[in-house]
Amino acid sequence: MDAVSDRTSDCSEWWLYWTTRGVDVPVGFDDMLDRWMNIDARERALGVEEATPILIDPAGRIDPRLAKFFRRSRFAFLAEGTRHSYVKDYRLFFTFLWRRGKYWDQADYDDIDDYEAWRRRSADNPRPIGGAKWARELAAFRLLFDWAVVNGAVKRSPVATHTVRRRDGTVVEVADNRPKDLRVANVKWVTPRTYQLWRDIGLRGYSGDGLPEPGWRGRNDGRNAAFADLLFDSGLRLREGGCLLTVEVPVPMTGQVYCEGSVAAAIAKRSTVRSGRADTSSWREN
Repeated sequence: MDAVSDRTSDCSEWWLYWTTRGVDVPVGFDDMLDRWMNIDARERALGVEEATPILIDPAGRIDPRLAKFFRRSRFAFLAEGTRHSYVKDYRLFFTFLWRRGKYWDQADYDDIDDYEAWRRRSADNPRPIGGAKWARELAAFRLLFDWAVVNGAVKRSPVATHTVRRRDGTVVEVADNRPKDLRVANVKWVTPRTYQLWRDIGLRGYSGDGLPEPGWRGRNDGRNAAFADLLFDSGLRLREGGCLLTVEVPVPMTGQVYCEGSVAAAIAKRSTVRSGRADTSSWREN
């Protein structure tokens, strides 16, 4: 299979794969494999992009409805990191349902309630999650099951909702299981001086007096501090800064405080190679 596996040995779990490109299919090993030598061309003809998720149930089957959802719905236009998170949420929830004797399209309100209880409060769960994580999983489930209702895969979404009127008078549908401990925002601002103190103490091994600590055993201090300065001064995200090439760093002009530069579309959070959009950030010249 033209894929990268996230398969476990547990036969009661769903398996997660990701499509790739250019994988060599062994010739002469198996007649069935020989018939899939042109798998890249087949995937392109069907509109299957690279890094498209493939979920396989414990019986070894691929549900064509899920395959269509992954490549022909709003899911396909989510940011890469969001797609990765959502599909792992689906895999875990589908496994939970399977162990209850249910397929993913048989989920109901009680299943969501019981799943929330297990995810957040059960002593049997070694890694309970908080409100923010549960809110994201609910968003993933609503995206899938709302699409499934519209496309006739299920009659009713298992995510129960109710209507809420906002202060501005607009009406929205929110999930009944929406967490009450969810923080809408937790923004904390730091001044350049506070950041430099954190960098010198945490990354360079300095004391609060600005002098090197004698017992500091850190490695690559200069590299780590330079990378932190890049992110702080430019506002780049971690992946954007980590993938930045030296030729992409803008050349400062005399008397210029901020320099504008483009980030490759493939690594920008909400862009895709197909859209061709590139994010623009500013570098401060020190």
